[in-house]
Amino acid sequence: MKKEMLPIVALVGRPNVGKSSLFNRLLKRKIAITSDISGTTRDRNYQAMEWNHKHFLVADTGGLLPGEKEKVVGFIRQQVLKTAEEAELILLIVDAQTGPTDLDLAVARELKRYRHKLLLVANKADNESLQSECYRFLQLGLGESFPVSATHGIGAADLLDVIAEKMPQMSEVVPVPIIRIALLGRPNSGKSTLVNALTGQENAMTDDRPGTTRDSVDTILDFNGKRFCLIDTAGLRKAAKTKEDIEFYSILRTEQSLERCDIAAVLVDMEKGVEEQDVNVMQMAIRRGKGLFVVLNKWDTVEKDSHTFDKLVKELDYQAAFLAHYPKIAVSALTKLRATRVLDMACQIHDHLFHRFDQNELENFLTDTALRHPHPMVFGKTVSFYSILQRENPPPFFDITTSHPKDIRENYERYLENKFYEHFNCLGCPIRFRYMRKKKRGMRPLNLIAEKE
Repeated sequence: MKKEMLPIVALVGRPNVGKSSLFNRLLKRKIAITSDISGTTRDRNYQAMEWNHKHFLVADTGGLLPGEKEKVVGFIRQQVLKTAEEAELILLIVDAQTGPTDLDLAVARELKRYRHKLLLVANKADNESLQSECYRFLQLGLGESFPVSATHGIGAADLLDVIAEKMPQMSEVVPVPIIRIALLGRPNSGKSTLVNALTGQENAMTDDRPGTTRDSVDTILDFNGKRFCLIDTAGLRKAAKTKEDIEFYSILRTEQSLERCDIAAVLVDMEKGVEEQDVNVMQMAIRRGKGLFVVLNKWDTVEKDSHTFDKLVKELDYQAAFLAHYPKIAVSALTKLRATRVLDMACQIHDHLFHRFDQNELENFLTDTALRHPHPMVFGKTVSFYSILQRENPPPFFDITTSHPKDIRENYERYLENKFYEHFNCLGCPIRFRYMRKKKRGMRPLNLIAEKE
């Protein structure tokens, strides 16, 4: 069976013509950040969709400003043109309400080399009057425009029909498992720099100013026979510091990125150290059942000796005891020092997340652990453990059958969890225990059977 890459449909145009709104409309869900402020979208955002039995990727891009020399604008232009080059179809979005502008003409000239795969789309055509005036865009020299309204959904289905017709017929695609890693952390902790270090090119914009990344940006990467999706997110800020609506929605995007990833890699800026917000993000990942590891970034800036790393790990585990079960690695995204360890660590944790544990080994673990340190008696009776059964993953979820499920002490739960990590060596993987009362008569307690033997 042949492996094929999905064709790309690129949404391109000057700033503030509604590219991100149309992106969300086509996908029927709110993924891209939208705002009346020009330049809200800065990076590329790829999402897969299906229409009329055709599969393709829709790519949202930043506003194209030909001729501008400012660093951020230049980066956006580079990314837009790169996406246009890769695309099977380019939708050049214009604003039906403002009509053609000098900037639209400049963008049209920039993209004329791709005329064979260009479709002119007049967005914000919210009524019949605006739709009838779309002939004005003929002066761009790209033929007739296709009127739509991303806000009201007018023409969206018809546009998708046209897109699907232009997509190539693909043979059945072999699904390639993808390890999804969300790069989380405070602003300017080096998330985008790490993406660039791993890909060897500028897929994400970096800048000394915090908050450069506003959208969550996906980057596909192949490494050592594995396929990864790096989800670069906007930096999480404290609520009191979130003054702009854009930053507020960036936080929501970060949480959504966490929801759709397998593993969270939380980057800590070693120039600033671990802060409460870093710990909050880590706890957020664990509550959602995601794999987790800590990336101590900017390691090249730390004065160190052979014991520095171990000392920092001990301090971090003391600051947040739950982190004892989650790996820490030291890297420098800027110099690419040990950057690929991020991918190696993600592979290990991914294996733990999806591992099916041997039933006999699980029962031996519970038996030995309960014998070594029995649960305190409840109402003068021994607490018996009858079985342990893995129900689902990820993350690994276990039902433990016991004589007193509602009376298991919190410190004993922590004891079982600690011993589980020690026995099975599944660091980075959250585990879940659910305590249940035995339902079958005649079940014999594992711990008491072993004790008699």
